[in-house]
Amino acid sequence: IFRNSIHKSVFPADWKFARVSPVFKKGLKTNLNNYRPISVISIVAKIYEGRFDQLYKY
Repeated sequence: IFRNSIHKSVFPADWKFARVSPVFKKGLKTNLNNYRPISVISIVAKIYEGRFDQLYKY
């Protein structure tokens, strides 16, 4: 799947999905400005990204 995706320059739509969760920084927890967004992507997308970086750094 990885090789085919790189060869065709296609990133599967399912891998593009990310869940965004607010993470508290500091200060009052009732103030929304004291949170920062964290994107959680799928494990498959993380593996693909690492493999992609390895191939293009080589």
